[in-house]
Amino acid sequence: MLKNLHCLRNNMEQRGCRVQATVLIAMLLCAMLTIPSAQANGPVDVQFVGVNSLTYSGADENAVLTSNTTVRQGDRLHLEIPVENIGASAQTASIMLEIRQATWNETVFFEGVSIDSMTTEVLVYLSSTDVIEGELEVEMSINGTSTEQNDSIHVGPPPLPNVHLDIELATENYLAGDLIQFNLTSTNANGERAFDGTLVCTFLGEEAFNETLYVGIGQNVVRSLEIHARPGVLECLYGGDRNQTTPTPV
Repeated sequence: MLKNLHCLRNNMEQRGCRVQATVLIAMLLCAMLTIPSAQANGPVDVQFVGVNSLTYSGADENAVLTSNTTVRQGDRLHLEIPVENIGASAQTASIMLEIRQATWNETVFFEGVSIDSMTTEVLVYLSSTDVIEGELEVEMSINGTSTEQNDSIHVGPPPLPNVHLDIELATENYLAGDLIQFNLTSTNANGERAFDGTLVCTFLGEEAFNETLYVGIGQNVVRSLEIHARPGVLECLYGGDRNQTTPTPV
């Protein structure tokens, strides 16, 4: 009988060990399940403020902003990206930014950005190359999270002159075949920069005027040409520089 009691005791102890081991494993599994997976992946409380908060500007290679009201061809892209921490404690995040245009692209990383609780950090990016006229795409993400933000803007042409031409017949009385004079007045009243090119005029398919022309912002420049009076169209065009407007024939 004592032998049977001894065996029963051993069986109970073995079962108790197995029960304790089972409980311990279950507790470990529960503890693992309660650990937030986001903590292992990345800072879930860090997020982008939104595309409407992005600030696009034109700048030079020293990050000095230009006077352009929008980003224009020839500028460096100056981009401000607000990132906020909506959590109760400070967090550190790494942000990837990718810029793409038809002829170039650039990827940069903002590593180890520390953001205090309930505050916003503004990241500043300056492109290493000049932007070109056309579409510019922006993609950004916070490493270790699923947080992404995409945007795009249209880069305008470089600042242009806005030269208008006024052709005025200066000779009052004349007959067919007489030598007559025209005044050619070029005005750059609303240009964004000076015009530095040429003015070429043709009459009946022949070149009647061809001179270099510089018209500063807000300036008027008057040139004169002479031709013999006969029926025909005098047409003058600017060349050698981009211009917002094109003269019309008279």
